[in-house]
Amino acid sequence: MSDDSTCEKRSSREVGNARFVQGDVHGAREAYLVALDAVDEDDVAQRKELLRLHLNLAACELRLGGFQDVLLHCEKALKLDERCAKAYFRRAKALLQLDDAPAALCNAQAAHQLSPKDPDVQELVEEAKKTCVEQGWDERMKEQAKVLEAKRVLAKLQNGEELEEKERETLHNFRCEEIDRLEEKKKTEGISGEEMELLRKLREAVERENKVRVEMEELDGRAAQYLAKVQSGRRVPIRDRMNVAKMMEEEEQRLLKLDDEVGLNSSQLKVLRDIQEFLRMRKATRRPNAPSLTSR
Repeated sequence: MSDDSTCEKRSSREVGNARFVQGDVHGAREAYLVALDAVDEDDVAQRKELLRLHLNLAACELRLGGFQDVLLHCEKALKLDERCAKAYFRRAKALLQLDDAPAALCNAQAAHQLSPKDPDVQELVEEAKKTCVEQGWDERMKEQAKVLEAKRVLAKLQNGEELEEKERETLHNFRCEEIDRLEEKKKTEGISGEEMELLRKLREAVERENKVRVEMEELDGRAAQYLAKVQSGRRVPIRDRMNVAKMMEEEEQRLLKLDDEVGLNSSQLKVLRDIQEFLRMRKATRRPNAPSLTSR
């Protein structure tokens, strides 16, 4: 960008600042828009200037009642700096005006985390909380939080990540609650075909989880017995050693399958690793020409 363009951009922003202070919000907005047109949005060096302009425009729109435009400018500001407290603050104020108290509270709390000593932010958090209570959003927010947490856990599971026991319980409880809700709705007012299909899938998922839990308990017990027998240090007859090794291989495959389906908790993951280490060592110490367990 040329020096003339840079001066034009700064001059327009400074004019906008002066007009805003004087109470000419319309004039300030026009000046900021002129400055915004002079910014190359693809130039990394101008990100800071671009951030200032979007924040200033959000402040103008708040004064002028353009609350949807506030959301737009704040979204752009947060793409430039995801830790921008002012963007969260101004978005929260706009959301309150748009009667979205829960979203306003979330944004106000985000601003508070980034700027905990700002009294205006703290005041906004309290205002958003009060509005949520007055509009009866308390229970709805709790339900929304449950849904969001269940979605987070499900996404984690689908990404192949290990679930903690608490997360597994959260997902199971959410599915059970959804089944109860849909069953009640089915009795009182009826449900759509889409909801009926969802109910069927939820039932299948819960039945599968219950079955897997029983299998896991049995599997954990058998695997622990096998490992204890091998690791005891006592001499084990050759036939028993081969049987144990074969059972270990079977348990490894079952654990891997369960891991793919629902994930393993930390204790089950440890058992799997112990089994794999045992099988690795057995393979390393086996005679080169020794037949495999499955050969005939």
